[in-house]
Amino acid sequence: MPRLSPPSLIHKTLLLIFAAIVFGPLAALFTGLFKALAAGNFSLLSLALPTGRRLVLLANSLSLAFLVAVSAMLIGVLVALYLWRFKSGVGRYLRWLIILLVSLPPYIHALSWMSVLGRLKIMPAEGFWVSWWVELMAYLPLAVGLSLFGLDAVEPVLIEAGRLARPDIETLKKIILPLAFPAISACAGLLFLLSLMDFSIPSLFSINVYALEIFAEYSATNDPIRALLLGAPLLALAVIVIMFVQRSIRSAALTISRPAGREPAFLIFPEWLNWLQKSALMIIIIQILVPLISLIASAGSLKSVAQSALQAKNEITFSFWLSITAGLLCLAPACAMAEELTDRGTGNYWWFLVVLALVIPGSLVGAGLILLPVGVWLPVIAYLSRFLPLAALVILAKLRRTDPLLVEASRVHQPDNFSGWWRVRLPLLGPGLWAAGCLVFIFSLGELAATIMVTPPGYNTLAVRIYNYLHYGASAQVAGLCLVMAAIFLGTGALMLLIFSSGGRLIKLGAR
Repeated sequence: MPRLSPPSLIHKTLLLIFAAIVFGPLAALFTGLFKALAAGNFSLLSLALPTGRRLVLLANSLSLAFLVAVSAMLIGVLVALYLWRFKSGVGRYLRWLIILLVSLPPYIHALSWMSVLGRLKIMPAEGFWVSWWVELMAYLPLAVGLSLFGLDAVEPVLIEAGRLARPDIETLKKIILPLAFPAISACAGLLFLLSLMDFSIPSLFSINVYALEIFAEYSATNDPIRALLLGAPLLALAVIVIMFVQRSIRSAALTISRPAGREPAFLIFPEWLNWLQKSALMIIIIQILVPLISLIASAGSLKSVAQSALQAKNEITFSFWLSITAGLLCLAPACAMAEELTDRGTGNYWWFLVVLALVIPGSLVGAGLILLPVGVWLPVIAYLSRFLPLAALVILAKLRRTDPLLVEASRVHQPDNFSGWWRVRLPLLGPGLWAAGCLVFIFSLGELAATIMVTPPGYNTLAVRIYNYLHYGASAQVAGLCLVMAAIFLGTGALMLLIFSSGGRLIKLGAR
């Protein structure tokens, strides 16, 4: 595919900036580790080998992450298979709603279920199984969305050919699921790693996990090197999993250019499978309704919500400025990386690094940034370090939907490369750039693991304020703040999807 890039020097410079921002914190940690070892502190290496209590924590974390990934994918595939047949009507809107819910941070789901379980008293509001259920609810939209992504990549022609020779259930088993498997397996691996690296939900439900140990060690010793060594088992597991799913992720991402408007066949499945699909759909409906109803019920009146927002105005303002800055600064390096990912040569190496960057523990990012001389920019750099890869993947999706003939035409009719890039190629990427900026803004606003470590003294973000309040139990104030944050997430996410799916028509209309 032709590159939509400015001159080569600028492209390479932006790639270096991307690598420095994303991997700078880890590089700083490993540099500090080598210095410590050179000074003879070899006893630190024992921290990298989990033994005793830390071995138990790692086993608990692996069990929780495995259960979350497997259960989320089973339900996600069933829901995706049901919604996959609907390109219009209620099914279409439910698709978009599920994708929007991906933006809600896990601690909002935690607050919702804390409130529900506290009122119903059907089970203890803490423990392993409650933590599993809340994590399942938090990651289920991602499982459904990526499963739909894989199913949409299956060519309808192949499905129709299979239906001519076999029943629909055989077509599902022999054609549809094998072709969608790259996206499904990649999603399972990502969910496993995301659950493994997260400590926010388990800590709120009194479950100790290995990721929390990294944060606790740094809080107790203020030593980033000890945090790195404690996180070594998680990094090793991340590398192993990424090695297995990298090819699947790349295969899935590079097959999204199927022409729009070609709807999949309406398959007829056995009754038992229809029952499973409807049961899974009920779970996703519960996942949608519980946060909405619970937050509204706990927050009280609109006056109470407004009062909660007013009391947190400093945190909201600070969070907005940080997130908007990250959303703007991410665009140029993410654009360069997206184009590099389409390269069949160097793209192989970049794919591994980009996917690995998605699952680096936020606590390690925060610990590494503290070693770098970036001053008051720490939170912004933390957001960029964590979410630049996501921005690159969103822009890559737009690249794959761009007609290569338009790019070739710009090379013929424009006087020079930069003019063609500015006047033709950049506008073609407009919806992707807007969507990437919105995505980074959303996730930066809700980021917790790194933010809680790098926020300057005297400042606080809305996410950290909410998380601190949650340790004292659900209250009307924290519910009001979560409702405000959820409204911001869903509104920004809706704008992002609208601009991306419009193919730039909204941007052109606004320019007129």
